[in-house]
Amino acid sequence: MTRVSRAGFLLAVVGGFLAVSPRLADSYVLPKLLALSVGGLLAWLGLFRARLRKTALDAPLATLWAVIILSFLFSTDRWISAVGMYPQAFHGILPLGLCTALFYAAAAHGADPEAADWLTGAIVAASIPVSLYGIVQKLGGDPLLHFELPQGRITSSIGSPVMLGACLALMLPPALHRALDRKSATGAAAAGLLAVALVLTQAR
Repeated sequence: MTRVSRAGFLLAVVGGFLAVSPRLADSYVLPKLLALSVGGLLAWLGLFRARLRKTALDAPLATLWAVIILSFLFSTDRWISAVGMYPQAFHGILPLGLCTALFYAAAAHGADPEAADWLTGAIVAASIPVSLYGIVQKLGGDPLLHFELPQGRITSSIGSPVMLGACLALMLPPALHRALDRKSATGAAAAGLLAVALVLTQAR
């Protein structure tokens, strides 16, 4: 993995999880979209002349995007279809496109075991501040944005207990792998914090 791609993935992963801004109307989504956009661009710049890899998700993603494009073409409000509805701008074509681009950038590096291991490690490391933020919210309120928790459920830097629960659930398996198979202290800390934070989301 090139230094440019490594910087891009790090920005996309850490920024995607942690970026918030009390100065913006859409405190959670807009900083994350910026981090994903710049991070994705850098990740792809680092792949200059690299060959794309086929993946098991090619057909499902192609089908999904066919539906998305058709929905956009027949939409009564194409702006909302493109960027999503405020304040949940993660449902539009732009963020879905960024996630798809990052998936294929990661897949292109998948042939390099060191790159795949580094990216997994970055995700596990990023899960620690995400979990801690949520736990601090429960103990003493949101220290940055000062929003009230919905029904006492933590939202961390994600902004929604449901979406936070989805993120934490996906980060828990690689954290457990590092804790149990690698005997990693970082993995063990991440797994413990993730488990506590996941319970505090009350997400199904």
